[in-house]
Amino acid sequence: DNKALDYSPELTTQKATGVCRDFTKVFLIFCTKSKIPCMEIIGKSPINIFKKIKLILHLQSLKTNHIWNVVKLNNEWKLMDPTWSGINKIEKIVTLVEKKNKNKSAKVKSYEKKITFVKSASRKYYDPTPEFMLKTHVPIHPAFVLMDSVPKFKKSLKRNKKKLEFIKDYKFESKLDSIFNSKYPSFNKVFIFEAYNYSKVDIAYYQYKYELALPLLKSTKYKPKTIEFYDDSKKHLEDLNLYISENLGRKYSYEYEKCLEEIEKRRLKLVKLKERELLMKSKKKKKSNNFN
Repeated sequence: DNKALDYSPELTTQKATGVCRDFTKVFLIFCTKSKIPCMEIIGKSPINIFKKIKLILHLQSLKTNHIWNVVKLNNEWKLMDPTWSGINKIEKIVTLVEKKNKNKSAKVKSYEKKITFVKSASRKYYDPTPEFMLKTHVPIHPAFVLMDSVPKFKKSLKRNKKKLEFIKDYKFESKLDSIFNSKYPSFNKVFIFEAYNYSKVDIAYYQYKYELALPLLKSTKYKPKTIEFYDDSKKHLEDLNLYISENLGRKYSYEYEKCLEEIEKRRLKLVKLKERELLMKSKKKKKSNNFN
């Protein structure tokens, strides 16, 4: 959904809803916290003719419309799509539960039915084969196909046509390791330029805009915004901006300055709020001492 709101991973968790970029980000964070190497993959999946017409009319790209993940388990890279792995079965379980009898002297026990619905998630898109995944998921970078023989980007979703090869004997494992071990995999020079060479998609600016949006997204009960959060966000964006400038030779000065300005504005608002709270506490304490 091109009109979908940007969600922070915390807001996705809180609302239990979102689009593919939201679910893959939550999945990425879970893996990172579990010390499992994980990256997000941007690419394309089949869309109907009406969606295609809508995208063309709005001058939007047909090359990227989906995001999924790749993880490294047991020293092997595997594909995962948490968005397409939805609920495929809801089982109704009926159990008998003893009723609480108000009359404690009563010897006869009574029971009532308790109905529980158990949801089961489909495992179809957790660790599918690369060949199966390629029928519906085509990444913008050849390494994320996870195959030694990579078909051309434009021909990948063509069912009844010969899939022309883009490259043979491709060492995708070492390429993925190299991208993952860089400071910012999504802005790795090899990743950006090889992705463009393969799919003609220049993804850097799209990724950068998302990074700028994250600190400004709606706060949640799981992770309320703090002064430290804004300080950390500012430091992260400063490091990222420097990395992009040095490695890609690109500068997004206007967007960067605008974002930092908004972060500082919100940070100062919190600082003033904290100062007011401390002042109120101080006044209450003083009043209490005078009364005593």
